[in-house]
Amino acid sequence: QYHSEMHYLTIISELFDTRRSSRVTRIIVEDKELVATGQQKAKTQVRAVIHGLDPLDEEYLNNKSAFSLPSKHCCEAMLQAYFSLAHPHAPILDPVEFVKSYLSGTFSLFLMQALLSNASLYAPMPLLESCGFKSRCEAIETYYSRASLLYQFGCERNQLRSLQGSVVLGMTAVTGSFDRDFRYWLHNAVRLAVKMGLHKSFAHKETESPTSKLYQRIWWSLYIRDITLLLGGVENMRMIHAEDNEVLTLPTPESLGDDIPECYTHLIPPLSQQQRQYFIEYCRLARIATRCFSILKSHPHEALDYIQSELHVWRTSLPEILQANHRQSHVRSDSIWHMVLMTSSYRYESMLCRILKKKSEGRHPELQQRSAQGVRAAVYELDAIIGRAMAYDMLQMLPMAFISVVPTVLALHLEIVLSPSEGDIVKSRSRIYIHQAIVFLQQCRDLPFMKIALELADWALTKQNLLST
Repeated sequence: QYHSEMHYLTIISELFDTRRSSRVTRIIVEDKELVATGQQKAKTQVRAVIHGLDPLDEEYLNNKSAFSLPSKHCCEAMLQAYFSLAHPHAPILDPVEFVKSYLSGTFSLFLMQALLSNASLYAPMPLLESCGFKSRCEAIETYYSRASLLYQFGCERNQLRSLQGSVVLGMTAVTGSFDRDFRYWLHNAVRLAVKMGLHKSFAHKETESPTSKLYQRIWWSLYIRDITLLLGGVENMRMIHAEDNEVLTLPTPESLGDDIPECYTHLIPPLSQQQRQYFIEYCRLARIATRCFSILKSHPHEALDYIQSELHVWRTSLPEILQANHRQSHVRSDSIWHMVLMTSSYRYESMLCRILKKKSEGRHPELQQRSAQGVRAAVYELDAIIGRAMAYDMLQMLPMAFISVVPTVLALHLEIVLSPSEGDIVKSRSRIYIHQAIVFLQQCRDLPFMKIALELADWALTKQNLLST
């Protein structure tokens, strides 16, 4: 796989080779043969009524358990996990419509398997064990494979459901040898969204229409994912280009969907006002990051001040409900949604400053130095937030948008420690935060890619004899 200069794998690999990295990572995967347990075989077989599906294909899918779902109790608990942590970050479903289809049995099986795969990132391990799985990765990959098979065999004919399921799978990282990995699904989601005209302004003109509100939320979710993966080094080029995007209006609290009727709240937790504002502010942040990236490419000498100024103004203008001092009675620390927003903003800032630092190396020493200071300042802010999350034991409460930042923070600290231009005090500080990041990764090692990040970090630290310092 090719990774850009912003991916943590590239950052770490370039620290140990003075030659320009090819940024191509060879990943060797040993596939595990999933053996269905007696408990899994006993689950109710949910069969979609699919007209035109070849009987042999149907038998194949049935043998692969593509039509299988967990028990009603487990399924509803998994859905609660998804709607509690994943949905506020990417509200691509109409919750009321979805729960009605679930209760009536008319739901999309492809979409359901995709949701179960993503929910497995958040569900407590005892729940996954009740679903018949021995590990979190096994649960994620099993549901992921089932969703992929259903799509591959044309079992989802509804374009909107195909789009929604693709978005969900595009936000679900797996470690198995899946050719259709999350990048495939994200590209497929953008393809379907463009095909449906979601990037056009006319698709959002009837702002009071539930469909228009849903389309707006889906498009902005893709927009956020696009710039986040680009600046994280996971994607190597933009999927959504500014010149083709006509959707400029930010969502409003009302466009985040209607309130959940009381009779459904036992299945799906309603979005709070704080969560509604969170998504709106994340959209605004993604738009700012996109502008900053554009300025960085076209006017690098003006970019640093612009980046820092724009992000500072955004942070200080957050609604009161998302400010750090707005605490909920049942949470001892800052609001998790405020923490995720701050983490994302400093992640963007650190990577934008690092790009500028790399561009100015050997050509503009002053800009290089200021950019390096910008990287350090942003990373130290990330360290403080990560430390607060660990101090309050909040890891089970945080979405992947937060957790996925930690490997990048670790890589940036390694870069600081091994930089000949950094002073001893700065390096000593980074060594402390390297150990904090390692502890964080150890607590999340059951998540896809966290184990890989931890093993890479152990290798790098051992090679540089940093484990004992």
